Amino acid sequence: MQNKNLIWLLVFLLALRFVVVPWLEWQDEQFLRLQTLAKRLDRSEALLTAKEQVISQAAQADAVADELMQGLAVVPAAADYKISFQQQLQQQLESAQVQLLLFEWNSDRSLNVFDLQRGRINLRLKGMYPNLLKVHAQLEQGFPGIQIRELRAGWSDALRASSEIELQLVVDLDYRVAP
Repeated sequence: MQNKNLIWLLVFLLALRFVVVPWLEWQDEQFLRLQTLAKRLDRSEALLTAKEQVISQAAQADAVADELMQGLAVVPAAADYKISFQQQLQQQLESAQVQLLLFEWNSDRSLNVFDLQRGRINLRLKGMYPNLLKVHAQLEQGFPGIQIRELRAGWSDALRASSEIELQLVVDLDYRVAP
Protein backbone atom coordinates (compact mmCIF):
# COMPACT_ATOMS: atom_id res chain seq x y z
CA MET A 1 0.00 0.00 0.00
CA GLN A 2 2.83 2.28 0.79
CA ASN A 3 4.29 1.71 -2.69
CA LYS A 4 0.93 2.50 -4.19
CA ASN A 5 0.77 5.81 -2.31
CA LEU A 6 4.30 6.61 -3.37
CA ILE A 7 3.46 5.81 -6.97
CA TRP A 8 0.40 8.10 -6.79
CA LEU A 9 2.53 10.81 -5.23
CA LEU A 10 5.11 10.36 -7.99
CA VAL A 11 2.40 10.50 -10.69
CA PHE A 12 0.95 13.59 -9.03
CA LEU A 13 4.36 15.31 -8.86
CA LEU A 14 5.16 14.35 -12.45
CA ALA A 15 1.78 15.67 -13.56
CA LEU A 16 2.46 18.91 -11.69
CA ARG A 17 5.92 19.21 -13.21
CA PHE A 18 5.11 18.29 -16.79
CA VAL A 19 1.45 19.32 -17.15
CA VAL A 20 0.36 21.89 -14.59
CA VAL A 21 3.56 23.97 -14.39
CA PRO A 22 3.89 24.33 -18.22
CA TRP A 23 0.18 25.11 -18.43
CA LEU A 24 0.57 27.88 -15.76
CA GLU A 25 3.66 29.24 -17.56
CA TRP A 26 1.70 29.28 -20.83
CA GLN A 27 -1.12 31.17 -19.09
CA ASP A 28 1.38 33.73 -17.74
CA GLU A 29 2.85 34.18 -21.22
CA GLN A 30 -0.62 34.63 -22.69
CA PHE A 31 -1.53 37.10 -19.95
CA LEU A 32 1.65 39.15 -20.62
CA ARG A 33 0.97 39.00 -24.37
CA LEU A 34 -2.59 40.17 -23.78
CA GLN A 35 -1.36 43.06 -21.60
CA THR A 36 1.16 44.06 -24.29
CA LEU A 37 -1.52 43.98 -26.97
CA ALA A 38 -3.87 46.02 -24.76
CA LYS A 39 -1.16 48.66 -24.26
CA ARG A 40 -0.47 48.76 -28.01
CA LEU A 41 -4.19 49.14 -28.67
CA ASP A 42 -4.41 52.02 -26.18
CA ARG A 43 -1.43 53.75 -27.86
CA SER A 44 -2.96 53.21 -31.29
CA GLU A 45 -6.28 54.67 -30.17
CA ALA A 46 -4.46 57.65 -28.65
CA LEU A 47 -2.58 58.18 -31.91
CA LEU A 48 -5.81 58.05 -33.89
CA THR A 49 -7.35 60.61 -31.55
CA ALA A 50 -4.25 62.79 -31.82
CA LYS A 51 -4.27 62.36 -35.61
CA GLU A 52 -7.77 63.79 -35.81
CA GLN A 53 -6.74 66.71 -33.61
CA VAL A 54 -3.59 67.33 -35.66
CA ILE A 55 -5.58 67.23 -38.91
CA SER A 56 -8.12 69.62 -37.41
CA GLN A 57 -5.41 72.00 -36.19
CA ALA A 58 -3.63 71.85 -39.55
CA ALA A 59 -6.88 72.80 -41.30
CA GLN A 60 -7.31 75.72 -38.89
CA ALA A 61 -3.71 76.83 -39.47
CA ASP A 62 -4.26 76.70 -43.24
CA ALA A 63 -7.40 78.81 -42.87
CA VAL A 64 -5.55 81.39 -40.76
CA ALA A 65 -2.64 81.47 -43.26
CA ASP A 66 -5.09 81.99 -46.13
CA GLU A 67 -6.78 84.80 -44.20
CA LEU A 68 -3.42 86.45 -43.50
CA MET A 69 -2.38 86.13 -47.13
CA GLN A 70 -5.59 87.90 -48.21
CA GLY A 71 -4.41 91.09 -46.49
CA LEU A 72 -1.03 91.22 -48.23
CA ALA A 73 -0.59 93.21 -51.39
CA VAL A 74 -0.23 91.12 -54.56
CA VAL A 75 1.88 93.02 -57.06
CA PRO A 76 2.92 92.29 -60.64
CA ALA A 77 6.54 93.39 -60.09
CA ALA A 78 8.57 94.14 -56.98
CA ALA A 79 10.25 97.25 -58.45
CA ASP A 80 6.87 98.85 -59.26
CA TYR A 81 5.58 98.11 -55.78
CA LYS A 82 8.56 99.78 -54.14
CA ILE A 83 7.79 103.02 -55.96
CA SER A 84 4.05 102.69 -55.32
CA PHE A 85 4.58 102.06 -51.59
CA GLN A 86 6.84 105.09 -51.27
CA GLN A 87 4.26 107.27 -53.03
CA GLN A 88 1.42 106.00 -50.81
CA LEU A 89 3.51 106.57 -47.72
CA GLN A 90 4.41 110.10 -48.86
CA GLN A 91 0.72 110.93 -49.40
CA GLN A 92 -0.22 109.68 -45.92
CA LEU A 93 2.58 111.67 -44.34
CA GLU A 94 1.66 114.86 -46.19
CA SER A 95 -2.00 114.54 -45.21
CA ALA A 96 -0.92 114.12 -41.56
CA GLN A 97 1.56 117.04 -41.78
CA VAL A 98 4.58 114.83 -41.12
CA GLN A 99 7.88 115.27 -42.95
CA LEU A 100 9.66 112.32 -44.52
CA LEU A 101 13.35 112.95 -43.88
CA LEU A 102 14.66 109.56 -45.01
CA PHE A 103 13.25 106.67 -47.02
CA GLU A 104 15.82 103.96 -47.60
CA TRP A 105 14.88 100.56 -49.00
CA ASN A 106 17.68 98.46 -47.48
CA SER A 107 16.88 95.00 -48.75
CA ASP A 108 14.34 93.01 -50.63
CA ARG A 109 14.38 89.23 -50.51
CA SER A 110 12.21 86.24 -51.14
CA LEU A 111 11.05 84.32 -48.07
CA ASN A 112 10.65 81.09 -50.09
CA VAL A 113 7.21 80.50 -48.62
CA PHE A 114 3.80 81.46 -50.03
CA ASP A 115 5.60 83.48 -52.74
CA LEU A 116 6.32 86.18 -50.14
CA GLN A 117 8.81 88.99 -50.52
CA ARG A 118 10.10 91.03 -47.61
CA GLY A 119 11.52 94.49 -47.91
CA ARG A 120 13.37 96.20 -45.08
CA ILE A 121 13.00 99.97 -45.00
CA ASN A 122 14.62 102.69 -42.89
CA LEU A 123 12.39 105.69 -42.29
CA ARG A 124 13.02 108.96 -40.53
CA LEU A 125 9.95 111.09 -39.85
CA LYS A 126 9.51 114.48 -38.22
CA GLY A 127 6.31 115.99 -36.95
CA MET A 128 4.13 116.88 -34.03
CA TYR A 129 3.44 114.19 -31.46
CA PRO A 130 -0.32 113.67 -32.26
CA ASN A 131 0.40 113.61 -35.99
CA LEU A 132 3.09 110.95 -35.58
CA LEU A 133 0.72 108.80 -33.53
CA LYS A 134 -1.87 109.14 -36.28
CA VAL A 135 0.69 108.14 -38.94
CA HIS A 136 1.82 105.17 -36.87
CA ALA A 137 -1.77 103.90 -36.63
CA GLN A 138 -2.36 104.52 -40.35
CA LEU A 139 0.77 102.54 -41.26
CA GLU A 140 -0.32 99.49 -39.30
CA GLN A 141 -3.93 99.67 -40.50
CA GLY A 142 -3.25 100.61 -44.11
CA PHE A 143 -0.49 98.08 -44.73
CA PRO A 144 -1.28 94.70 -43.14
CA GLY A 145 2.10 93.35 -44.25
CA ILE A 146 4.11 95.92 -42.31
CA GLN A 147 5.96 95.13 -39.10
CA ILE A 148 7.80 97.81 -37.18
CA ARG A 149 11.08 96.22 -36.09
CA GLU A 150 12.74 99.19 -34.47
CA LEU A 151 11.48 102.58 -33.33
CA ARG A 152 13.51 105.39 -31.82
CA ALA A 153 12.16 108.78 -30.88
CA GLY A 154 14.01 111.98 -30.21
CA TRP A 155 12.82 115.43 -29.10
CA SER A 156 14.16 118.53 -27.49
CA ASP A 157 12.93 119.84 -24.14
CA ALA A 158 10.00 118.19 -22.33
CA LEU A 159 7.63 115.89 -24.22
CA ARG A 160 4.25 117.57 -24.72
CA ALA A 161 1.46 117.32 -27.25
CA SER A 162 2.99 120.36 -28.95
CA SER A 163 6.48 118.82 -29.11
CA GLU A 164 8.10 118.18 -32.44
CA ILE A 165 9.49 114.65 -32.53
CA GLU A 166 11.83 112.85 -34.87
CA LEU A 167 11.15 109.13 -35.31
CA GLN A 168 13.56 106.63 -36.75
CA LEU A 169 11.88 103.42 -37.85
CA VAL A 170 13.06 100.16 -39.29
CA VAL A 171 10.14 98.36 -40.88
CA ASP A 172 9.68 95.09 -42.69
CA LEU A 173 7.11 95.08 -45.47
CA ASP A 174 5.74 91.74 -46.68
CA TYR A 175 4.05 91.46 -50.05
CA ARG A 176 3.44 88.85 -52.73
CA VAL A 177 4.61 88.98 -56.30
CA ALA A 178 2.02 87.60 -58.71
CA PRO A 179 3.18 84.46 -60.54
